[in-house]
Amino acid sequence: MKMHRTASFALLVCLPLCTTLSAQSPRTLDAEFKRLDSLNVAAFRLAVDTLHFKLTRINNPALRRDLTERLFAFTAPRDPIAHIRSLAYPEIYPDSTRRRYLNEAFTIAQRHHSRKEMAWVEERRCRFYMHEAHYDSAMISLLRLRDEYTSPPESDDRLNIAHLLGDIYFKTGLYDQARKVYLEIVRRFEGNKRWDFWRPYVVMNNLGLIGIETGDPEAAAEWFKRSLNTAHARLTIPERENIMAFSIVKLMETHLKADRLNRAQFYLNQAEAIPPTEIYTDVQQELLFLKSRLKLEEGDAKSALQIAETLMDSRNTTPNGKNQIEINLLMSQIHKAMGHTALSLSFLERFNALADSLNHHRTLTRSLLLLAEKDHEMTREQLRDSRQQKHYLAMLSAAILLALVIVLHLYHRIYLSRLRLVNKTIENDFPQVNRQDKKPAAPPTSSESPSTEKEALAQQFQALVLDKKLYLDPELTLQKTALYLSTNRTYLSNAVNLTFDINFPTYINRLRVQESIRLISEGFTSKQTLEALAKQSGFASRTVFITAFKKYTGVPPSFFIKNYETQYCEHFQQ
Repeated sequence: MKMHRTASFALLVCLPLCTTLSAQSPRTLDAEFKRLDSLNVAAFRLAVDTLHFKLTRINNPALRRDLTERLFAFTAPRDPIAHIRSLAYPEIYPDSTRRRYLNEAFTIAQRHHSRKEMAWVEERRCRFYMHEAHYDSAMISLLRLRDEYTSPPESDDRLNIAHLLGDIYFKTGLYDQARKVYLEIVRRFEGNKRWDFWRPYVVMNNLGLIGIETGDPEAAAEWFKRSLNTAHARLTIPERENIMAFSIVKLMETHLKADRLNRAQFYLNQAEAIPPTEIYTDVQQELLFLKSRLKLEEGDAKSALQIAETLMDSRNTTPNGKNQIEINLLMSQIHKAMGHTALSLSFLERFNALADSLNHHRTLTRSLLLLAEKDHEMTREQLRDSRQQKHYLAMLSAAILLALVIVLHLYHRIYLSRLRLVNKTIENDFPQVNRQDKKPAAPPTSSESPSTEKEALAQQFQALVLDKKLYLDPELTLQKTALYLSTNRTYLSNAVNLTFDINFPTYINRLRVQESIRLISEGFTSKQTLEALAKQSGFASRTVFITAFKKYTGVPPSFFIKNYETQYCEHFQQ
């Protein structure tokens, strides 16, 4: 079993906007606290953000906690957005409290509709879960974070997300996926030449670690050398020495694995030449671990044991216990070399138990991680499909609405046209539908000059039909009318056609329609049905009545009845 820590965590404090800040004395920080009251909202938020970063650089844990809690109490009543930083920034809270504070910070950001703050808190939550080795939860937070950002793919926000994704893949042993992400990040930096920044060195060192984990020490050495040489030539930030120390330590480990002890000693000497104050604790412990291994390989088990026991007493292990696992393996190997069989077996048993637990945890985590990513992608795809369907539905709704507007417009035009026909009918038949005039008007005579005999017959026919109201007889026929006039049906038909320019049925139905209009004007239909109106007007059936009425007026009787009162009143007032 091999021991390593990702360079991402070794360099996590190297934030791009804050690399020039250095630790300040408590008195200076106290003065900055006091001036917060005099700042406007924007300046207050910026000052709080800066103070939180400065507090993380205080080495005294008790002092750091006191000042952090003081700032926490200060931001709560003053500004909710600034208070988000107090809730989500400090890593000094217990794990359970930290999770609750992160959730509270996200809720405040949501309440104020601040997508920027929501994304920032989601990133802090992702880092917290990574620190706790809850990589499936970290992946869920990261995927939500990716959805929050609307910036272009080449932006720093997207680059940060890619780096976090690569780290999650790396920590869970998904090395192919991690390598793909890291190589893309290196390509980005090669394109913009921004080498005076911590990220490309972290990524190159992680690519080297992948080489170690996958059994490719040559590729690992190439990445560590590239990181070291590039940092030596181009890096100027305060963390430069720590970055270089990490690459040197890992080069030492690569040569140890290849049994090149002289080269391992060479890099050990280089690492120890760097002032300890410039190297972070985890890198120093990594160096001690490899130094112990080197001593063991050189046959100096006693010196190796002294160094390893120091690590057992002081080492800060990661939550997944990986460093503790490797120290137990190293202790077992050292005691075996010293002939301490019982102790060697004891440490080996601890190593096997911890290793089995870790492997089971990592296997389960990888499955959950891939499942979380797959489920999220499926959800995003369903969301895209849903949005597309909503787009199509919106277009369809708009088309239906447009069609409805057109139909309503046409219907309105037809309605107005029918009203005009009602009005025209009232104008033409006004003298006839007047309630004091009970007799329908006769059809106009033809402009042609018929023979005197036929015209006389037609006039007799007209007088007979109007005076005796024969048109009210539903069974009236041309033959029956001809008998009334002592003539034959053919001669009478010709006389009617020539004189009135219409045939007998049309003449009679026109009188019946005029009668129905008169009845309507007298309010007959207010209490009677359409069938009763047809019968009262002389029609044999409701269907024939409707056809004749529509032919004469241009509108159905129901429409005429519905709109008659309004149009009649308007006409009468005019």
